[in-house]
Amino acid sequence: MAASGDHDHHDRDLDLEIALDRQDLATIRAIGIARGFRTTALRQRAWPLLLRCANGLAHPAVDPPAPPSDDAVAETRFEDQVRKDVHRSFVHFANIWRDPNDEHGGRPRLQAQLHRMLVTVLAKLPFLHYYQGFHDICTVLLLVLGEHMATHAVQVLALYFLRDAMHRSNDPALAQMRIILPILKHENKAVFDLFQDVELEPHFCFGWITTWFAAIVRSFDDVCRLFDLFLSCNPILPIYVAAAIVLDQADELLEHDREFDIVCASLLRLPQYESIEPWIATAYDLFAKYPIASIQGSTGWAFDENCAALRWDSDFHADLHRPPYPAAHIPVLMHLTATTAVADHDRNLEAALGRHDLAAVRSIGIARGFRTTAYRRRAWPLLLRCAADLVHPAIDLTLPLADDFLPETPFDEQVRKDVRRSFVHFADVWRNPHDEHGGKPKLQTQLYHMVVRVLARFPFLHYYQGLHDICTVLLLVLGERMGTYAAQVLAVYYLRDAMHETLHPTMAQMRILLPILKNENKAVFELFQEVELEPHFCISWITTWFAHDLRSFDDVCRLFDFFLSSNPILPVYVAAAIILDQTDELLEQDREFDLVYAYLSRLPPYESIEHWIATAHRLFRKYPIPGIQGITGWAFDDNCAALRWDRDFPFALRRAPFPVDDVPTLMQSTSTALARAGGDTPYGFTPRPLVLRVVRAGYVPVEGDGRALLLITAVAIGILSMGIGMIQQHDAVAPAAAVAVASKGSAEGLDVLRRVLVSFLRG
Repeated sequence: MAASGDHDHHDRDLDLEIALDRQDLATIRAIGIARGFRTTALRQRAWPLLLRCANGLAHPAVDPPAPPSDDAVAETRFEDQVRKDVHRSFVHFANIWRDPNDEHGGRPRLQAQLHRMLVTVLAKLPFLHYYQGFHDICTVLLLVLGEHMATHAVQVLALYFLRDAMHRSNDPALAQMRIILPILKHENKAVFDLFQDVELEPHFCFGWITTWFAAIVRSFDDVCRLFDLFLSCNPILPIYVAAAIVLDQADELLEHDREFDIVCASLLRLPQYESIEPWIATAYDLFAKYPIASIQGSTGWAFDENCAALRWDSDFHADLHRPPYPAAHIPVLMHLTATTAVADHDRNLEAALGRHDLAAVRSIGIARGFRTTAYRRRAWPLLLRCAADLVHPAIDLTLPLADDFLPETPFDEQVRKDVRRSFVHFADVWRNPHDEHGGKPKLQTQLYHMVVRVLARFPFLHYYQGLHDICTVLLLVLGERMGTYAAQVLAVYYLRDAMHETLHPTMAQMRILLPILKNENKAVFELFQEVELEPHFCISWITTWFAHDLRSFDDVCRLFDFFLSSNPILPVYVAAAIILDQTDELLEQDREFDLVYAYLSRLPPYESIEHWIATAHRLFRKYPIPGIQGITGWAFDDNCAALRWDRDFPFALRRAPFPVDDVPTLMQSTSTALARAGGDTPYGFTPRPLVLRVVRAGYVPVEGDGRALLLITAVAIGILSMGIGMIQQHDAVAPAAAVAVASKGSAEGLDVLRRVLVSFLRG
């Protein structure tokens, strides 16, 4: 049998050898799709030919790079992020790359080669934006092709296959990922309905698609098999593979509780599989059954005709005698694609604003933001219910805005000090070239009026340093009058937990960071424990909504889009995302309080704010406040702004928000309950009893749950066995009532067992 298998492989390889010798691109693609290229030696010949970067081609896709040299490493604006990702590389596939004759296994040498590859490509193609995950694809090419040929191959791959993910924003790539939804709708309506019920967009598989599964599949042979497929096909194929994987676990998905965090957590993990081939076959069948053109027709979505997926057949045709689309013209295509994505975004936002669809506006604010000042001047007042035709009880429209009427407050002196220090940053936004002072004194006067009027309107609120930073952003976007109205609503319904007599309620909420870190990255949590670091280093991030620490006004406004569309606790989750994003660098610090504190007090360099936003939103859905309370035993006051936000500030505009006059009572309740939030021990989480946590919507497993769950499982199986035994014993002779009782006991046992098994799956 073994000899027969070897003979079969030889015949298949012979077919491929003939196609490679003839440079028959169509046949090589067909083999890459149907069965792959099997060995590294064959891939070293097939992949460069598929990418038109093999030696001797009449029409190569791009000019070959110069031979690698440490003396000629180019510079790129993405250097900092590239270094971080390279530092994290070569953790998996050690059986492929480890050099037994090198004390470090060869890893430093490979990392240096990977770094040279990345910066060379990014420097040569400066219109492309690096994204985290690009290095995973480059790693596979490096291990298969070697540095010189891999560098050439990556240039082609970036231009003709990956460019839709290499825009300034992720919008083009995220828009294409939504192809998964109509495929699910036609292939398995129940799974599609599940996605709809839990409001799940297919962003969970972003890391699969943008890394070509290299970051998540642990078998190098399987990764290479997927690369055989993707290099032989339209660049959209990774999305169809993701759809195939979702459909393959349909039964398991439909058994989960219909809650966002449970379904999302299940999908984030690649399911167990025996062979990668069924996913590949299903994906290619789906691609043939639901081509992009038909998806556009069935959904009404209009993908840009200049994106890589829709242009691939013409840009990168199978005839090697025809030159590919000129690389020099690709920046124009990318500009057109980005413009189309912006137009689609604006059209959707315009429609949502026009019909006052608060849910849709919030969804856009979370996912993509509002993009321009003009749109923010319409969206922010709508979100805060202070638009011209939506008068909110928190807004006192009778309050004069004239300079001759300015109420006094106990905080006037501190407000004046903070206002004098304001308008140091964002000068490109506010500076008036026709004013000798740049317009700064006028803006400072307006800011002072705004803050004082908010404090006078709500004397139960206490000013804190940082409120003026938030008001500055509102002033620059909305102007003084609408900015004042917006600040009133913001203070009462979003910021009030920071406007007690002390900041203690906010500092208590900031400790949410600790259980998130403990569950997401135990090493970082243990570092915090070891140096006895409470998360107070990020107080200015959270209380100013990052307006004090960020230097890009566009990024600050993007965060405001996110925060105004979300629960008031979200700034804490953004802080958690930022900490987790710099894990490697953090763990390299000396384990001393002052060094770790100083390092974390500064915002790290970043390429795009979107990564932090996406991570924060995922963390919020995965660790909702009820779940945090469960795993820590902390009891946050039910009347704090975060826990009341859905009730105080409902989605439907026809539903009135919570009366402003009753807010002081809520704040008093929060202050009274503060002593119970967190206890006296900084890291002393004492989880509530498992039974109380398992039945809650926000259940998050903690250490020690395993044994308890096993015990409950044993009890459940015992109840189930007793029920079945009673049915068997009395089936022939027992009256109907006895059988009914036994059946009920069996059903209860099954239900307990189901809950326990679901709890195991969640963990």
